[in-house]
Amino acid sequence: MIDWSYGALSREEQSVLRGLAVFAGEFGRDAAEAVAFDAHANERDVPGQLAQLVAKSLLAVDTHGKAARYRLLDTTRAFAASKLQEEGEVSIVVQRLARYLCETLGHSAEEVETLPSEDWLLKYGPQINDVRYVLDWAFSDNGDSDVGVAVTVSAIPLWYQLSLVDECLTCVRRALLAIDPGEKRDGRARQVMQLYRALGLSHAFKVGFAPQAPAAFAKALEIAEELGDVDAQAEALWGLWIAQVGMGEYRASRDNADRFVRLARNSLDRFIGDRMLSMTLFCMGDFRGLAATPNSCWSTMFRQSFRLAATSASDLASLCRREYSLLNFSGCKASLIKPCAPPMPLWRRHASPATQFRCAKRWPGGHVQSWFMSGTSQRLIARSRNCLIWPN
Repeated sequence: MIDWSYGALSREEQSVLRGLAVFAGEFGRDAAEAVAFDAHANERDVPGQLAQLVAKSLLAVDTHGKAARYRLLDTTRAFAASKLQEEGEVSIVVQRLARYLCETLGHSAEEVETLPSEDWLLKYGPQINDVRYVLDWAFSDNGDSDVGVAVTVSAIPLWYQLSLVDECLTCVRRALLAIDPGEKRDGRARQVMQLYRALGLSHAFKVGFAPQAPAAFAKALEIAEELGDVDAQAEALWGLWIAQVGMGEYRASRDNADRFVRLARNSLDRFIGDRMLSMTLFCMGDFRGLAATPNSCWSTMFRQSFRLAATSASDLASLCRREYSLLNFSGCKASLIKPCAPPMPLWRRHASPATQFRCAKRWPGGHVQSWFMSGTSQRLIARSRNCLIWPN
């Protein structure tokens, strides 16, 4: 039946139907125009050709949203895919789809900062199946690994917004292995840098703060320095810092926090750098240094804590809430500190530095670390166009 309907189509309609077979799910008019129509097609022909396929029951359409969304039924798609293979057009059409994904997902990274999460996922989330289709082809024997690397880099924000950390880790590793060392790898240094940065975050989420994470961030930092990209250096330093804090390498993390502060070129970077340095000093138990840190919310909290000699966890939580409400530090919830407040001697001004340090070592401050870093991480990694986003 499908074969008869396909035979009744004009040559142009047959070509469009074959091209639409590469879409693994729903797609819009812009996507269809970029992938299923050749470069010489008249823009006015696009809605007409799609309407003809809808009228002949070969293409389904949903018009309930702001824009029409199309899709092929599974049986129709399988038939069209076989015709695409027979005509030898798979490579051409998939590369069109890859170019479209790279362009579209490039805009998605910019809109992470401007669109609500639900709207962002509604707009870009369905493209994950197309990404998988392109990558399967690109890294196959008949594919093009260069196309696969480009799509992998573009899809990093999508994987993280969808919390697909395992898939991101697997695809990033595969892309890095596909780039041979030498001049070719040097010529794609920016892509390699982005892949290593994603590798570091993926390791941190998947494996935990193991040596693989700081090693990946260190490589990304090295490439960023060679490129002279200050923003990329800051992002790699932040990743390296957070991995070292998680592993308890506080002295090394302090050095990287200092480097981040020196790189700061605006008030947001200085804000983040101050928080990084404050957290490191806090984890080291250097409360005198923390109190002396300029522009630090933690230094203000410690100065008031020593002055008031807080005697209970509720006093500390109240103080934190007051300080952070003044700072309007979005993403932080001081109430999270309440169940994990440190032992009393840590906050008493008459306690010796040795006593404070022993208390700090015994105190499981993981909740405070995650509480502290939640807003900071979102602000930092959403800064740049080629950003990565923590999974929700």
